[in-house]
Amino acid sequence: MGKARKTLTYLIAGLAIIALHYALPYTALSGGRGFELYAFWAVLASAWLAATLAYLRRW
Repeated sequence: MGKARKTLTYLIAGLAIIALHYALPYTALSGGRGFELYAFWAVLASAWLAATLAYLRRW
């Protein structure tokens, strides 16, 4: 897989994660208050940070 393709894949995945950060709380977690919403964002942000670090180490 070429460098440009990896970068494009990472960019598309990043846009999907940003969409999840906003779409899921407004749909599935609309009744959630406080801890549920915080936990969702914390887990999603931590997973994205781990994926980013793994991607940068491989690159």
